[in-house]
Parts: sequence; structure tokens; C-alpha cells
Amino acid sequence: MKKRILAIVMTLLCVFSFSGCRLLFLVPFLIAMGTFYETDSATYKEALEYIDSPAFFPDTIEDYIVDGYAWTRYEYMDTCVELFVELTVTETQMTELIDAARRSGKVLVQREAYYAQGYIEIVFSDEYRIDETATNVGNAYIQKMIYNAETCNVIYEHFDAFDTGVYELKDVAYFNRFAIEQTEYVNHTIDENNGVLI
Repeated sequence: MKKRILAIVMTLLCVFSFSGCRLLFLVPFLIAMGTFYETDSATYKEALEYIDSPAFFPDTIEDYIVDGYAWTRYEYMDTCVELFVELTVTETQMTELIDAARRSGKVLVQREAYYAQGYIEIVFSDEYRIDETATNVGNAYIQKMIYNAETCNVIYEHFDAFDTGVYELKDVAYFNRFAIEQTEYVNHTIDENNGVLI
């Protein structure tokens, strides 16, 4: 919260310190600042482009039932973004999606999700730090595919929050979906050097 206020104050100071035509260059910057929430899965293609299309995400989600979708952006001094997609798929589709995810890049580990019985997570990145406050994310870089073979439920998570202490914990769709407590989550993160390749 402090960083967001600081960014706004600094921007306003810059606006008042410039004059004439220079002010016109700052208007788009001011308009672009803020926190943006998107829950319409029709924005999926745009969201993928925004996060540089992680290879383990499907190119499209049109062929699946979308059970949950959250694309959240904090755009202040730095940008923090989360793309959370929850799908229901057929058994054949799930097999295809899992195989595609495994082939897409370096998998740190595949393991049972400690926070949800019956779920397996394929982890590409799992960095998380707790902020000094109890209400904000310290910083994070999480990339996972999570699935339940019995229910044919597949979840994709991309969370990039390196503007320390800015992203509010209440906005983390992944944590909300599974009632994850950050103090417990941090004990289950994976160091790239200690991950198990599959």
C-alpha cells in the first residue's frame, strides 16, 4: 500500500513540476496506473500476451468449461500480475494438457498438492516471500499446472509479484481457491536447485 501511495505522489509531483506540452506525455501514464481486475475469460488471449504466454498454458480455453478465471494487474512503479484459470476437461483433454505441460519446459517437480487432497501440481517456478505485513505479498514468482485426475479439474497459475509489499494477499486467486495460508505456503516452496526433474 505504501509503495502505491508513493508512486501516485511521485507522479503527481512530476505532473506539477512539468509545464506545457510535457504534461500531455504524463497523462497516459497516469491513466495506466492502478489495480485492474478481469474475470471475463474472453480476455484470455490478451492476458496470455500480457504475461508472454508461458509455454505450459494452453493457447486457447474455448474447448473447455471455465470454472474460474482471474486476471489481476497492479500497475504502479512496477507491475504485478496474476493469471489464474480453472477448467473442467474430459479425460482425453486432461491427458493431452498434462503431456503438453510436461513437454513445455523445465519442470522443477511434480508432487501432491499439500493444500488439496487428490490434486497434483506440476511446478515450473515456486518462489514466495512473506511481506512484513500480514496483508500483502512480499514477492512471488509462481508458475504451476494443478490437476485432479478424478474430477478432471485443471488449474493454471502464473503469479509475478516482485514489487515488494504491493500486491494484496486478499487478491491472490490461487490462495483464495484453495484457502492457502501464506505462512504455510512458504514452507513448501521449491528452490530451483533442489527441485526434482521428471
